Amino acid sequence: MNFEKVEKRVIITCVILSVVIAVGYSVIAGWAPHFLYGIACGTAIMLFNFHLLRLAIGKYFVREDYGVAGGLYLLRLVIYGLAGIACYKVSLLCLYGFAIGVMELLVGLLIGFGKGGKADD
Repeated sequence: MNFEKVEKRVIITCVILSVVIAVGYSVIAGWAPHFLYGIACGTAIMLFNFHLLRLAIGKYFVREDYGVAGGLYLLRLVIYGLAGIACYKVSLLCLYGFAIGVMELLVGLLIGFGKGGKADD
């Protein structure tokens, strides 16, 4: 399996999903810039951390350096935590948007590789 293809597919799916959620929320609840900032921040942090996860997994399975793989994994958690705290300091609505942006990875993976997806490309 080509991880660059997987990463590209997930990025495209998550960005499209993020735009749909942001537009849908704006239509239903009105203009809420803090929610939109949260969604944008959550999506960006999630995609960056997904890239770090790919690097960590690559280092782990190639058996180059387990310490670097573990460090990258822990760095991901610290990044999520700091970004969540920053969004909370903006507003609770921003934190909700951040959480939704982070959860887009799960939805993106399920859409791309769930039932009927082509994981063997």
